[in-house]
Parts: sequence; C-alpha cells; structure tokens
Amino acid sequence: MSSGPENASTSIAACWQTFLVRLERELGAETVDRWARSLVVKTGNGPKLTLEAKDSFQALWFEEHLRPRLSGLVDPLGASIQVTLQVAGKASRGKSVSKGIPRSSKFDPSQFSLTFPEIDTSCTFERYLTLPDNEIVIKLFNEMCSYLAGERLKNLSSVVVPSGEGQRIPPPNPLYLCGPSGSGKTHLLTAAAIRLRQAGLTVIMANSDLFTEHVVRAIRAGEMSTFRRLWRTVDALLVDDVHCLARKSTTQEEFFHTFNSLHVAGKQIILSANCLPQQLQFIEPRLVSRFEWGVVLPLHSIPRKQFPDLLDKKAHHLNFSLSQKLAHFLAETFASTPKACVHALEVLIRRLSVFKNRGNASAASMTLSQVRDLLADLMEEEQQQALTPDKIINVTAESYGIKREDLIGRSQSREFVLPRQVAMFLIRKHLKAPFMKIGDLFKKNHSTVMSAIRQVEKLIPDSSSDVGSSLASIEIRLSELGK
Repeated sequence: MSSGPENASTSIAACWQTFLVRLERELGAETVDRWARSLVVKTGNGPKLTLEAKDSFQALWFEEHLRPRLSGLVDPLGASIQVTLQVAGKASRGKSVSKGIPRSSKFDPSQFSLTFPEIDTSCTFERYLTLPDNEIVIKLFNEMCSYLAGERLKNLSSVVVPSGEGQRIPPPNPLYLCGPSGSGKTHLLTAAAIRLRQAGLTVIMANSDLFTEHVVRAIRAGEMSTFRRLWRTVDALLVDDVHCLARKSTTQEEFFHTFNSLHVAGKQIILSANCLPQQLQFIEPRLVSRFEWGVVLPLHSIPRKQFPDLLDKKAHHLNFSLSQKLAHFLAETFASTPKACVHALEVLIRRLSVFKNRGNASAASMTLSQVRDLLADLMEEEQQQALTPDKIINVTAESYGIKREDLIGRSQSREFVLPRQVAMFLIRKHLKAPFMKIGDLFKKNHSTVMSAIRQVEKLIPDSSSDVGSSLASIEIRLSELGK
C-alpha cells in the first residue's frame, strides 16, 4: 500500500498536468508542449511542487509567462501550490531565476542600452532601378508610405486633413517581400524606413540578426521589459532577412509575441526573406502563417543584361563619370549578383580617389588593365564565389540526400534519375552550358540532356510533384554560396 507522501506527490503531479491542459486553451498546445510540459517534475510533497528547466531560457520563459498564472494551480483541497524552479541544479524560489541566467558579474543596469546602426540614406525609392516585373511592388510600397503618413496627419489635432484622405484603403499587414540575393530587398525596406521617418513616424529598421542580438543581450541583463518597450512601441517595424531566424527557438518565440503585439495595435510590419513563407525552413508554423496574413510580394532580380544600367544609375548618384566600356567590364566581371556588381563600382570609386590624389592619371584616362589591378582582390573573390557545375551538382545531391557519385552515375533508379535531371536543368539555367558539355559531365548524349531538362520544366508547375519546391530550396542554397 502506498504511503501518504507518495500519494501526495502523485496528486500534486496530477494537478500540474491538469493545469497544463487548461493552459493549452490560453497559450496553445504547441507553446505549452515546448515550454511548459517539457519542464521536469522533480518532487511534489504537500502543497509544494519542484520543477526543473533544461536551460536559463526556458526558466526565463517560465518566470515571465507561467509564474503570473500559477494562482490557478491548486491541490485537491483547494490550497495554492507553492512552485520552486530549478535551473541547472540551482534552485530558485519566488520570482527570480537570475542565478540561472547568463549575466556578467560586472553588469551595470544603468549602462544597458539597445542600439541600431545608421541606415544608408542613399537607398531611396528614386535610386532603385525598377524593373517592369517589380513595378507593382514599388507602387504598393509608395501607397503604404503615403497612407501611414496621412494617418499620422489625421491624428494630429492641429492639422486639418483634406477631405477624402480618410477614405484610402489601409495597406496589407504584414508586407512580406521575397527575392534572391541582390534583388534589392534591403534597398526597398530602407527606402520605406526613410520615407516613414520623414513623415514623423517612429520606425525600427533592422535585420533579424540584430533582433536576435537584442534578445540575447536583454536576457543576459535581465532587461526584457526594456527590450519589449523598445521593439513593441513603434509605428512601423521593418525586419530584413527573417529566414535567418531559423533554428533560434527563443528568438522566434519573442518575435512571435512582438509581431502579435504590433499587429493587434494596427502597426505596420514589413518583412523580407530570400524565399516564400511556405519555403522557410526551421521556422515555427505559427510564424509562417502570420507572415502570410498580409501580402507576399515576389521581387525579381535584375537580369545580367541590365547590370550596366544599374551601374550607370549608381554612378550618376555618386557623381562619377562611368564610361560605357567600364560599365560593361564591371558587369561582365562581377556577374554573380547585382549587389556584387554595385559593390565593385563603389570600391573602384574609392580606390580611384586615392589613385588620383597620389598624382596619377585621372580616372577617365585609366585603362582596363589598371582597373583590373585596382580590383584584383575582388575579382579573385568573385571567381571563388561564382557558380560552377560542381557546386550545382554537390548542392543538388545534398538536397536530395544522395551521394554525388550516384547523381552523376548511370543508375536508372528514380531515386537518382530525378536529382540528376534537376542538376542538368540548373546547370543549363544558371551557366547557359551547351547540351553537349552538360552531357559530358553526366556521361550522357546531348539528346538525353535535352529530354531531361524538358521533363523538369514539365514537372515544375505540376502540383502533384515536389519538383517545384525542391528546386526552390536548391536555388536558395545556391544563392547563399560564398556569403
């Protein structure tokens, strides 16, 4: 027969489980499973319960989200259960788990601050090279900025807003901008931030890595209230590269609540990523679903043939005289992404300035050979980052979970045939390689290569096939090579 203390322990543990079930209705089953149900029940004697968190982040979440709700945790006799939380073997009673949170012994709360880098004021809408495919994106961004600026004027009692201003339709929220590296996502987010700040709105413009950094610093300093007050009391939040939140569970949890807080308050949220929301990997489904609440705006990258136009526009704003010959040289040499091309021009202008100040010939009289010397390091880096058939084959094999040898081998198993066809398709698409050269890589004749590429093109729009999503995933990984 069980002793009294053992019965009491079992009873308290059962009360805890019942409490968690009730909590699911408030916080959701996924949240409770991840943060609360994973707490280890160590003991439960009398009206007392001891729990153990796996790390300081889970302990912090407990103190902030569960501790205030523990009044609903009572034993079968109706007495409140006293909960003690342990972190890494160190017990903490009451409402503090500071012993379990990484913290500098020299930390001074008065010195805590969260800062943001200065934004690039040259990234305006006027300086963005707009492609016909991207015109709808630019139009929507401009309308969004005009609407928010107009709403602010309406809220200023001393300003009379012209009739009809209040009839405009609110912009979708959030705006989710997606596109490959170099398509101008950061430029457009920055342009929007500049426009909104000029209208007097409070705006945060940052990338997801900075959000993560702020979360970590605030946790270590015990200043999460400061963090939340900063990030959740703005008129507009613009976050670049949200795909970089992948695998960061604590950051995703905080971003989820930040997003909800701003969205409920009717504040504008603008996000960017290198892929569609449904293609995000290692991001919580509840975040992905929120990213799809508003409008997803695909942003198309500038084709290589228009790189000289992009360089000409950039040079014009930098007051630099760019010859057509030099523009085409840079466009052909730094053809990996528009960003690489523009970066090469900016570096060249800085180095030409030094070249000129040293008494050498003027920039206009420089030969391409001299330009090559000035950009030798960048040209070497570009060559290292450039896509090659080998890189495409390796990434494709890894994505499908097969060996490179099997992908380029002769096996006719579908496990290997489809990845092989996809690799052929990507080599043709990105490198414009002749069919015969692609055939040589896979020991196939050119007609087999042509047939394989046609097969992939046929499968891409087929909803019953996963080729489209697999290609998107591989494209993302290829775009990240060399970063």
